Amino acid sequence: MDPVFTEEQLNRMDREDMLSLLKIMQEHRQKQEETLQKQESRIQILE
Repeated sequence: MDPVFTEEQLNRMDREDMLSLLKIMQEHRQKQEETLQKQESRIQILE
């Protein structure tokens, strides 16, 4: 998978941009974990 931001772009980001990006990434990860938990529950029910 190609990076969304290049290293150069990341180096030019200020602190607020980096914090915003981190927050978005954390929210995305949380949603992924919730989806995975739901899928695991469905699999257990089907087994």
